[in-house]
Amino acid sequence: MTKRELAVPTPVRITLADSRRLASKGLNNGPHHHGVTEIEYFHGTTQPTNVEITVRMGLPDIQCRATVAHEFGHAFMAHQCLFDVPLVLSEGFAELASYAYLYHDVATVEARAECRSISRRPDLYGVGFRRVYEIVKRIGLAEFIRRLQVNPTDDFVQFPTQ
Repeated sequence: MTKRELAVPTPVRITLADSRRLASKGLNNGPHHHGVTEIEYFHGTTQPTNVEITVRMGLPDIQCRATVAHEFGHAFMAHQCLFDVPLVLSEGFAELASYAYLYHDVATVEARAECRSISRRPDLYGVGFRRVYEIVKRIGLAEFIRRLQVNPTDDFVQFPTQ
């Protein structure tokens, strides 16, 4: 994922799990909930020491890839010390990471179909994706991250639409 400006310096462990194990990690069994990211920090700091991404077993290849990329987006945000970001921005950014990976790095017919699905979702994930996509398209990823680091709870007051 470093190809798209997303680097996580901490090693990332990726595991597969059944629905019961994912539920024990706090993930509900919704139709679009396929993974969870757990991050451990040095005692008393904001520096991640361990990142584990757990993905639902049995997913089709493209959904598994999309889920890993989405969860990687959450890990990236943690490394940027973005903790108090509104959920719509956090999930939107993670969906953008998934979309960018599928669209640019996988680039198959199935990947493009999954990208269309991401961009059309009516839920918080889709709304967040569309917001973050437009912001990043306008100001760039580095500036988006910088602005969130300055004021993570502003939720678009500092991201004018014009």
